[in-house]
Amino acid sequence: MLMKLAYVDEQGNFHRLGDPRLLYGAMLATRVSLCAFFSILLARAATIAIRYSAVRRQGLNPSGKETLVLDYPLQQEKLVPCIATTYAFFYSFMKLENLRVQILESDIILFEQLPELHAISSGLKAYTSTIAERFSQICRVACGGHGFLVASGIKTINNMLDAACSYEGDSVVLFQQTARYLLKVMQQADDDNDINMESSITYLFSTISAPATIVNLDDYCRLFECRSQLLLKSISNQLIESSSSTSYDKLSKNSIELVHIAKAYVETFILRAFYDDVRKAAEHQSFALVFEQLFHVFAIHTLRNQATDFIRLKLLTAEQIYQLETYTLPDLYTRLRPNLVALVDTFDFHDNELNSCLGCYDGQVYEALMERARLNPSNRYKVHPVWTSIKQNTMSKL
Repeated sequence: MLMKLAYVDEQGNFHRLGDPRLLYGAMLATRVSLCAFFSILLARAATIAIRYSAVRRQGLNPSGKETLVLDYPLQQEKLVPCIATTYAFFYSFMKLENLRVQILESDIILFEQLPELHAISSGLKAYTSTIAERFSQICRVACGGHGFLVASGIKTINNMLDAACSYEGDSVVLFQQTARYLLKVMQQADDDNDINMESSITYLFSTISAPATIVNLDDYCRLFECRSQLLLKSISNQLIESSSSTSYDKLSKNSIELVHIAKAYVETFILRAFYDDVRKAAEHQSFALVFEQLFHVFAIHTLRNQATDFIRLKLLTAEQIYQLETYTLPDLYTRLRPNLVALVDTFDFHDNELNSCLGCYDGQVYEALMERARLNPSNRYKVHPVWTSIKQNTMSKL
């Protein structure tokens, strides 16, 4: 009942205690925790699909031996971006959680940063739920017909993420809240108000141009930041020049574009969070290269899905994007192939958590499927007694 912040007296009157902005604390904490929950669900789906693909064999190679499904480039195309996205989501959640703790749980609550926390948590919740739901479905398809079984565990995860797309509000509504914050920030900048130089929106006022070619990891971040900056400036100018009489009409008519700029902002936030942690991992040579490869996969996969923006804004050419998705990505898949099982084992899910015949740690997929089938009461008999009782008194007329 939030008695710390409000109470109802004996006459039934509602009273607030302290600053009403503190009421946002519980809601923000919930949204932040949901981002972690979606990341965990996606990690489980990826774990099941990768482990099953490392056991399942299909098709003969030139030497006459069956090929592991995970060795097929098309299977890697499905699952490697899923793993890279999972890691990116975990790092973005940790960055968001650190920001929440810094703002709400420090000695002095930083009320001026609450709008930013609200905007990021709204957008990240909407983005992680929709992308995780899409990837969980890809993981299910990657497991073939077995993936549709309840015993696979993936279908349950997919159903949970499907419902998650409307937790705490519809995704497009949450994206619009993020977009409104961004528009207000642009207005404040126009009014020469101070901007926190350590916030997630500092790049929106940067004068640094986008790199002409991608040489290092930071170039991806700058590309996404320039894209977000240009999209926001475009819609901001469009709203100013709009002939609509009210603010409501302006926002309503441009709501589709507002959702788009919110997604661009969230993708930039995730990419930057991923980059910051990959850079920290550079101290550990044993896995630094693998993390860099995952970052490349996430960045290129996200970039090609939004290729229209980068081409239209003249940040990249169509030929550059073609080279990235046609040559660089498949090469990254090949390099990551030996580490794919280890990358999901790192999540350290117990078999009881996965509850999946396909994702067992010991790789005994078919034995687990047979054992699960034996547990079904209808499989206790070779011929069910009901069928016997129906057929025993019937004679064929042939």
